[in-house]
Amino acid sequence: MTNGFTNVTLSKPDGNVIGISYGGIENLLETKNAETNRGFHYMAVSDERQRVMPTEVDRKTGQVLDYKEAVFLTNPTNPNLKGEVDDKYFYANNNEDDKVYGWVGANPPVGFWMINPSNEFRTAGPIRQDLTTHVGPTVLSVFVSTHYAGEDLAIKFQHGEPWKKVIGPVFVYINSDPSAKANPSILWNDAKKRGYQFWTKTNSSGNFIIENIIPGKYNLYATVPGYIGDYRYTSDVQVTPGSNIELGSLVYKPPRNGATLWEIGVPDRTASEFFIPSPPPQYKVHKYQNDTESKNVGNNTYKATTWKIIFNLANVDNASNYTLQLALAAAHEAELQVRVNDEKAREPRFTTGFIGGSNAIARHGIHGLYFLYSIGFQGNLLVKGTNTIFLTQIVSLSPFQGVMYDYLRLEGPHQ
Repeated sequence: MTNGFTNVTLSKPDGNVIGISYGGIENLLETKNAETNRGFHYMAVSDERQRVMPTEVDRKTGQVLDYKEAVFLTNPTNPNLKGEVDDKYFYANNNEDDKVYGWVGANPPVGFWMINPSNEFRTAGPIRQDLTTHVGPTVLSVFVSTHYAGEDLAIKFQHGEPWKKVIGPVFVYINSDPSAKANPSILWNDAKKRGYQFWTKTNSSGNFIIENIIPGKYNLYATVPGYIGDYRYTSDVQVTPGSNIELGSLVYKPPRNGATLWEIGVPDRTASEFFIPSPPPQYKVHKYQNDTESKNVGNNTYKATTWKIIFNLANVDNASNYTLQLALAAAHEAELQVRVNDEKAREPRFTTGFIGGSNAIARHGIHGLYFLYSIGFQGNLLVKGTNTIFLTQIVSLSPFQGVMYDYLRLEGPHQ
């Protein structure tokens, strides 16, 4: 097949794409090229994350770390990469940011881009993360996965259960520019103009429009930056061909049972303002040109951990209820217990139970699936003066088990 610029070869009878001819290159998908002549070495997933990548050979000659995806590069073909750690999860993106990503070849300078022109087939909303590109060179369009989520997002069917879902479309974009040989970002800047997303954000007045929705019955959800919880429209939204639906004014009343006594964090569904330890200094992580972030290095130990929140109260109403609003940005095979003024209490005041499968800690994330708990307790557990709330993550079989905090707030009695 050809459109005058690109020739595409399909296998018969399977219909798989086995060849793409473009810009004088016989086959962009050729798999028999030597690693030293594979063509694509420069990767871009965002304006900030663009770099020359290691090769598969570099990974094979490197040292596998705590899990197989993370490899310490000991003798890479590009000496500038020696001492770095390569891991495909470095290049994951939120769904809402997953519009365009790919690779640039040097000779000739050609870009190979995966563009997701629509996102309605994806699961878990706009801030769910998934893979984009990694060493290979590999470029992905992930339809369904459990990355950064675990079994909560695994598709499960009853025996004989019918199921149908339209997945896609997926757009592969190829471009070229001779000047990209000196500056590969030129091809990135062209490619990123080609994408758009299905999710939407309100304007400054709170108005929004969602277009091109497949007919069917939907639930409408929304999140509001700076507030905990989710808004859900109380009725189903029935979309029919050619319909124009006006929902009117939608009012979200976020969870609250009383006045704020104290709060920690920013309710944005990420752990960005909390301490995220850097790797040990012997393992270099690629620093992007526009990256100005810095962190302190931890001591690389892990164990069952208790956080103490110490606070003072001038007055306590023993007969009334208090509420701890606890929002988690991620959890992986963890159990968080809450105790009030008695760290040694046999039974916690609250426990999440065993939660989470996002693996966000191992995958360098600052969020996975979101958890929100409103934990009520009587005022007779508090005292006038100094109080302590103990948060204990009790599971410690591996360094990758734990929780990431988004936001905590203690509320006084309802007024």
